[in-house]
Amino acid sequence: MELPRDGRIFRRNVGARSTVSACSSFAMEVKRKKIRESVLFLQNEDCDIQEKMDFEMRMRAGAYKLLVASTKREQILDAAKSLLTCNARIKAYMSEAQRRKEQQDKAKSLRRR
Repeated sequence: MELPRDGRIFRRNVGARSTVSACSSFAMEVKRKKIRESVLFLQNEDCDIQEKMDFEMRMRAGAYKLLVASTKREQILDAAKSLLTCNARIKAYMSEAQRRKEQQDKAKSLRRR
C-alpha cells in the first residue's frame, strides 16, 4: 500500500506522526483559508469603526441643530455637552482607524521582505 502523496510519516524518539508537505495543494488551501479569514476579520473591524464614526457624526449634526435651536440655559448646556462628547468620540475612532491602518501597512511591509 502506497502512502498518500501529501502525507509522510516521520519517526522520532517517542512516536510517529503524520505531517503535510508545505508545498502540497492541501497545505496551500489551508493557508488561503487563513489568509481570507484574517483579511475578512480586519475588514469587519474597519466596518465597525466606520459605522460608529458615521453614527457619531449624525449625532453631532443633531446636537449642533439642537444647540442652535435651544433657548434655555439648561438646553444649551446639554446640547454643548453632547456636541463635545461626539467630537471626542469621533477623534478617538479616527485615531483608532489610523492606528489599525498603520498596523496593516506594517504587516504588509514585513510580509514582502
